[in-house]
Amino acid sequence: MAATMTDENNLSRSEPSWLVGTTFAGLATGFIAFWLTLVVAYSIVLSATGALIVWFFARSLGGEEFATRATIIFLISIVVGVGVGVASSFGSGVPVGLF
Repeated sequence: MAATMTDENNLSRSEPSWLVGTTFAGLATGFIAFWLTLVVAYSIVLSATGALIVWFFARSLGGEEFATRATIIFLISIVVGVGVGVASSFGSGVPVGLF
């Protein structure tokens, strides 16, 4: 007879996919926010407001420890996404502001 999967076991199996999804969501959020504002500081602050949403969704999924990890990954991904946006704007000649 096959063993039944508990909620904890389900979470441990789905946790990496949620963290990968959080990574790509942060990258896209940072990149798009940068191209909408063309200012590094504004785009990071604007994107960081999404961390609250990530924290609440992740907390309901796997508790506060998982929510903290997901939020940190999201914030790091935002900075990387903004960096990719800045790097992609150099070749196009679009004026970019830092503040």
